[in-house]
Amino acid sequence: MQDMKLAHIAYHHEMTSLNDDDLMRELRDSKEHLENLTSKDVLSFCYPAGKYNQRVIDVVDDYYAFGRSTKPGDTITYQNRYNLPVKRILPTTGIASLNIWFNDEHYVE
Repeated sequence: MQDMKLAHIAYHHEMTSLNDDDLMRELRDSKEHLENLTSKDVLSFCYPAGKYNQRVIDVVDDYYAFGRSTKPGDTITYQNRYNLPVKRILPTTGIASLNIWFNDEHYVE
C-alpha cells in the first residue's frame, strides 16, 4: 500500500474527526488517486459513513463539485449540491417505485 493516498479509500475515516490538515490531505489524495486510476475527472465525493458537517463541506467544496449524503430525499438542487440526498434501492424495491422516483418532475434545477 502506498502512503496516505489509499487511506481514505481503504479505511473510510470519519471526516468530522480529522484535523484541518488531515482532512485536506484525505480529500486531495483520494481524488488524485482515483483520477490517476481512472484517467477521469472525479467531481463528486461520498461522505464515509454519511458523517459530515459544515467544516467538511467547506473543504469538500475546494476539491469536488458535489457531495453525496446518506440521507434520503427527492430533490436535487444547486443549493444542496454538497449534501445530495439518496434513494436506497433494495431487493424489494419494485419497478413502480423506480418509475415514480426517477420521474423528471422530482428533479429541480
